[in-house]
Amino acid sequence: IVRAGPHAADEMNEMMKALNIDPAAVADADRRLYHDMMATCAECGSKNQCRRDLKNELAADNYTHYCGNADTLSELRAEPEMLAG
Repeated sequence: IVRAGPHAADEMNEMMKALNIDPAAVADADRRLYHDMMATCAECGSKNQCRRDLKNELAADNYTHYCGNADTLSELRAEPEMLAG
């Protein structure tokens, strides 16, 4: 993550929010998982698609097709304590 730069995983928190997942709840519940997800995001080759979908509010419909964290995000969406507000 350090090598990729300080904003290399910014999309991860935005994706979580788009999926109604509370990033702080995930970080508090499992810091290692959160950091692993950040590393996966930082190394992702689908940044353009991700950013475009986030901007156009299509991320929730499309993330499973390209996101390296898709399986984990889908699992988190199924856990009520990880959902926002």
